[in-house]
Amino acid sequence: MNIRTKLTCQKLFAEFLCSLIFGFAVYSAVLNTKASENPAPSTAVGLTVAFSSIALIYTFCDHCASHFNPAITIAALVTGKLDLALGIGYVIAQLLGFFIASLLAVLCFPYGYSKTLDLITPGAVVYSAVLNTKASENPAPSTAVGLTVAFSSIALIYTFCDHCASHFNPAITIAALVTGKLDLALGIGYVIAQLLGFFIASLLAVLCFPYGYSKTLDLITPGAVSDEISDHNIFWAEFILSFILVFVAFEVGINAVREPGVTLFVGETQIDRSKFAPLTIGSTLGFLAFLASSTSGGAFNPGIVFGPSIAGGNFEYFWQFVVAELCGGLLGGLVQVFLLFK
Repeated sequence: MNIRTKLTCQKLFAEFLCSLIFGFAVYSAVLNTKASENPAPSTAVGLTVAFSSIALIYTFCDHCASHFNPAITIAALVTGKLDLALGIGYVIAQLLGFFIASLLAVLCFPYGYSKTLDLITPGAVVYSAVLNTKASENPAPSTAVGLTVAFSSIALIYTFCDHCASHFNPAITIAALVTGKLDLALGIGYVIAQLLGFFIASLLAVLCFPYGYSKTLDLITPGAVSDEISDHNIFWAEFILSFILVFVAFEVGINAVREPGVTLFVGETQIDRSKFAPLTIGSTLGFLAFLASSTSGGAFNPGIVFGPSIAGGNFEYFWQFVVAELCGGLLGGLVQVFLLFK
């Protein structure tokens, strides 16, 4: 297989993965949005679409068109702005991505195959009406949570990037260790530092809120949002969210620089996008915070699980979260390093 063919395959795979992630974000937002007799646009859905679009376009723009929308691709084809064969390939990749995203939504939500697909399938009226319905009785996610996660991440990465890796997530650090992107001793030190940080953070939460030691730790310990959520719903939700986060972190930060010996972009000058990596990763964290509000609650960080679980001695869902996050994160790193390397 020559370089041109490999590059085309990489472009198609990138467009597929981009569409899959965006589709999963939209479908999850649909399933998390509150039902109403007079539906109004949910700000959580709008923020999910906005943050995910920013993050995905920036993450994948070096690999593919980053359309994740057949309407855009077909318009580019018709107007002669895109090669015919590549454009057709993009459309097929996009449709396949959205198809698989719908199946992943079935895995992550407790409503069953038919009901889940019915809820995320646009009806005969307007697609926006679908985005304002939901199956769960749980309220729509607080936009404050997603915005807090997004803006704090952007600020912290920019603040600490000159001093450390700024991962603040063992799933990212361990994936970097396994793929050889981080020194072993330093990586282990980072993980220990992260876990200690989250543990102390959970104790500080006890000091700052009036609910008492046990209740505060119970409230901040990740777990099933309702009794109808199964272990496999939690596992797959955390697995997929961690995959997305670590993949983006590798693509725009950890493994963003091309390696001359293996790159497919021979002779092409690489644009330095490092200044915007914190914005991309922060936007990713922002939209991920909205996606599992009615299933696992959306932790996608073993440190967040570790802190209050250790402090409060509550390990009911500990392993479902940690194993899913580490496995999903590792797969995200491996996919970026070996399939979408630059």
